[in-house]
Amino acid sequence: MKGYLVKLAVVVGLLWAGSAATVAIADVPMETKARAVKKSAEVKAKAQKRKEEAKAKAKVEAAKKRAAEAKAMAKAKAEAAKKKAEEKLAKVKEKAIKASVKKMNREEAKHRMRMAKLERIRELLKAKGNDQALKQLDEVLKKENSRYKRAMARLKKINKDASERFKKKLKDVDSQT
Repeated sequence: MKGYLVKLAVVVGLLWAGSAATVAIADVPMETKARAVKKSAEVKAKAQKRKEEAKAKAKVEAAKKRAAEAKAMAKAKAEAAKKKAEEKLAKVKEKAIKASVKKMNREEAKHRMRMAKLERIRELLKAKGNDQALKQLDEVLKKENSRYKRAMARLKKINKDASERFKKKLKDVDSQT
């Protein structure tokens, strides 16, 4: 009978306006009203829950997007910093190589100058016939050569790249003369 009253209320509501609809709803049992209100509340709650879930999902997606953007930005900054550091290191290395080559050039020039002076002294001593001084000069020549070898070994050990450049430069100079 309950279903009949509900149907009757709907039909009466459709046929008559105003007071008839009110009367028909009044005839509906309280249990049916309570169930309808409860069902309406459940539907509203589900709709609200879906709405909140959608908002939460949107917030999560936005946070993920911001995190991805921040990560990409940090990665780009790190790569730029790494590139800048590598360029700076390359400049420092080049400067060190140039300084080492310059030291090697000075050492080479010093050695050649000393050797030229000692060879000139040797010629003069041979012309005079002073054998005692020639023996002393040979010792000085040995000392100069060993000093030069030690100095060049030390400079080569410090910077191998500079050593290679210096050798190439010496070959070029020797091939021109």
